[in-house]
Amino acid sequence: MAPPTDPAVEAFERALAEERLRSTRRINLFRLEGVSAFLALMTVFRLTITGYIAPPLGLFTAYWVAAVAVWWARIRSDRFARFTGLSIPLVDMPVVFLVLRGAIAALRAGATPTPSRTTHPSTTSC
Repeated sequence: MAPPTDPAVEAFERALAEERLRSTRRINLFRLEGVSAFLALMTVFRLTITGYIAPPLGLFTAYWVAAVAVWWARIRSDRFARFTGLSIPLVDMPVVFLVLRGAIAALRAGATPTPSRTTHPSTTSC
């Protein structure tokens, strides 16, 4: 037989669990909206700005698909919602690192050296 528990403790735990579910729902929706907005903006920039050096589109599209999958799974199952909080350290942070790494590599590859980058005024001979 289980020991009797305090009704206030049970009410607090129930309220805390409901708030966690509500928070994960908001985080998942915010992620989906943010990634969708950045994907749309990046696509518009690629199509309209000549010479635009963008982050890798394939990786960003995969990130959008992952955001949709996490959001959809959260909508379908409250049981799965407990694990969607782990998508921040397991999905968001690694993908942001990879997107930034790809963007930095593309910027370095597309950069052309200028005299201000290659020489310093004090090292030039007169």
